[in-house]
Amino acid sequence: MKQMGFKGLEDKALALTMVDVTTAYVQELQSLGYKPDLDHAISGRIFKVNREQVEGLRAVGFTGLSLDKLVECRIFEVTPEYVKAMRAKSPNITLDQLVEAHIFKATPEFADEMAKAGYPNLTQEQLVAFRIHNVTPTYVKEMRELGFKDLTADKLVEFRIFNVGAEQIQDLSKEGYKDLTADQLVAFRIHKIDSAFIEKVKKAGYSHPSPDQLVEFKIMGIHKAETDI
Repeated sequence: MKQMGFKGLEDKALALTMVDVTTAYVQELQSLGYKPDLDHAISGRIFKVNREQVEGLRAVGFTGLSLDKLVECRIFEVTPEYVKAMRAKSPNITLDQLVEAHIFKATPEFADEMAKAGYPNLTQEQLVAFRIHNVTPTYVKEMRELGFKDLTADKLVEFRIFNVGAEQIQDLSKEGYKDLTADQLVAFRIHKIDSAFIEKVKKAGYSHPSPDQLVEFKIMGIHKAETDI
C-alpha cells in the first residue's frame, strides 16, 4: 500500500484489516478510474463498491459517479434493476430522485395505488410529497366522504400539513359554518380559527360573520366598543 502512494497507514491499519482493504481491491477501484484515499477505500469496501456495481450503473446511464455516490447507491439499494423499474414510470428520473424515492418508498407500486384512487400521472416529486405527508388512498377516501371529491394533489398535501379533516369540520359545524371550501378550511387552520374563537366573535356582537370576516378579525383583532378581545 505504501508503494502505491498511501500515507498514514499506521493510523488506519486496524480498519483496513478489519474490512479487508487489499491492494487488489484498491487496484480494482483504480482500474475503474478512481483514485481513492484510505477513507474512501474503507467505505467502498464496507458497502461493496466494486466493478459489478460500477459497470451495472454505467449500463443504465449513470457514468462518472463519485465513490461517495456509489456508496449512497449501495446504502439505498439503487441497483440497475431498481433504476429500470422506476424509469418505467418516470423516464427522466434523476439519481437523487431515485435515492429519495427509496427513502420515502415512493415506488411504482405506490404510484399504482394512487392511480387507482384517482390520481394517475403523479410526478415523482408529488409521490414523495404524498409519502412524506401520509397522503394515502385511505386518506383520499376520507376526504371524499367529507365532500371533497376533486382535490388537487397539492391541496391534499396542504390538507395534511394543516391537519384539515373531520375533527375541524365538526368543530366549525357546531357554530353554523358548514360547506366551507378547501381554501377556507386551510385559512382557518393557518389563522387558528375554531369554535372557541368564533364564540369570542359572537360575544363581541357579531352573530354570524363570513369566513373572510373571521380571518380579518383574527388578523386585525375583534373590537367591541373600545375593548379588544
